[in-house]
Amino acid sequence: MKRALIYLSLSVALLLGGGAMAQTGKDGPMAKLDHSLIELHQRYAAHLASRSRAPFSADDPLIRLAGDYVIVDAVADGDAEALVEDYARCAAWAVESGADVVEAHLALPDPFAGQPQLIFENIPLAAQILYGVRTTVGTPVLAKLGVFRSPRALHDTATKLASWTNGFTLIHAFHRPVVDDKGEPAFEGPGRERADVVGADTFAIASRQVTEMLVWRKAGAWDRAILAAGGVSSVERAAFLLHEGADAVLVATTALVDPLFAARFRQALAAAVA
Repeated sequence: MKRALIYLSLSVALLLGGGAMAQTGKDGPMAKLDHSLIELHQRYAAHLASRSRAPFSADDPLIRLAGDYVIVDAVADGDAEALVEDYARCAAWAVESGADVVEAHLALPDPFAGQPQLIFENIPLAAQILYGVRTTVGTPVLAKLGVFRSPRALHDTATKLASWTNGFTLIHAFHRPVVDDKGEPAFEGPGRERADVVGADTFAIASRQVTEMLVWRKAGAWDRAILAAGGVSSVERAAFLLHEGADAVLVATTALVDPLFAARFRQALAAAVA
């Protein structure tokens, strides 16, 4: 079984338990599973049927027992079309639920890359995802991007994706290796060597890349909305980004620690206008 990549927006949890019957035909719920996962289900079903008091063991660090369930952490592998279909399907669900705008999260690990990179760095795949979403829903579509290696990479990526999106959101987090003081992975478990780093200290780099994106827009590279995020921990930082030309400022971590942040920003804005 291949090493799993575990992340928030695109993870698959296969709950195989409770004696449920598995259908392995071409239309059954296990039709697209690897043979090793089907075999795992069969082994677990046999273990339950034996009524053994010994705990079930799969001899695989990516598999763990939680109550009456065997949980397998895995991601899609080798099927880009299926990934595109998943994005489009989720976008359709969002619109059906009343969403006015759909954001395609492209700052996630690329499951098809031979080395660590995010989906937006795989421009053909990112464009295919955005095309799939745009042709599925009629609402505006935003592309969420991550940290770029250079201003030129930012320009080239945004230019190539601009045809398929109404705007860009950047940068919500920094996907980086996270280690302890000994240089070892800070989080236990396989597939957790890298994680999203968020918080106030990301503002310097995040805001610089937002302003670089704004410069390219002013230069006429393309005309798309730009939503700024990343380390916006104060009213002053939000005001700075709006003054630079961002169409909107998004907060996430700040809203958790300061739920009234937006209200305080509006009060400060009203006071400045008065």
